[in-house]
Amino acid sequence: MEVILEGLENPPSEPGQGEIVNLALRYRDRLRKRHYVQKAPPDQNYWVAFHRRKIENQHRAKFGDDFFLIIAGDPAQEHDFYIIPHTEIGSYLTDATLTKGIVSRLVEIAQAPIVTY
Repeated sequence: MEVILEGLENPPSEPGQGEIVNLALRYRDRLRKRHYVQKAPPDQNYWVAFHRRKIENQHRAKFGDDFFLIIAGDPAQEHDFYIIPHTEIGSYLTDATLTKGIVSRLVEIAQAPIVTY
């Protein structure tokens, strides 16, 4: 996370949210310029949805496979997030596992192996 956040200082808090401690959420606006950042709230059992169109049109079109999927959890926990290189998980992001268009369904990718560094 330090490399991704290198050079970013004084991260903002979200208006009306109080101080956001979670690093991925504090830097979310800046991270979104290159990476796919999604919330996975603990009160929703950390479910997260990824959208094919957003991956293809907003990230792969600009950066190829050189971006991360960042899943941010509890705003009150500084390190409650995952940073997953698209190169490591991209083959698991198929029509069967991604949210399509405006369909409101949550997708669990927990069956995919987790890569840690």
